[in-house]
Amino acid sequence: MLKCTTGKDNPQVQVFALHSRIEKEKETYATGAEILKKENLYLPSLSINIEDTILRKELKVKKYPMVLIFDKESRLIFRGGIEMASKYLEKLVD
Repeated sequence: MLKCTTGKDNPQVQVFALHSRIEKEKETYATGAEILKKENLYLPSLSINIEDTILRKELKVKKYPMVLIFDKESRLIFRGGIEMASKYLEKLVD
């Protein structure tokens, strides 16, 4: 299980949720925040249109859920599923 740590727990890690909204279905930024709240997850939330080419072309997001981990210089250092992300983060912060 992926443990959500924040800067107060570990200054090396910042966790954000990214909601890929479907505007044709009238989803908004608030839709993602509501989903997090229902799951009792309280962390910073970002939102992007699911049709935005940044997701597919630049970040290579092809399925959901997808975990992206960036370093301090905003370089993508991990792309993968939740279980692998958990293992990667454990190694990263040890």
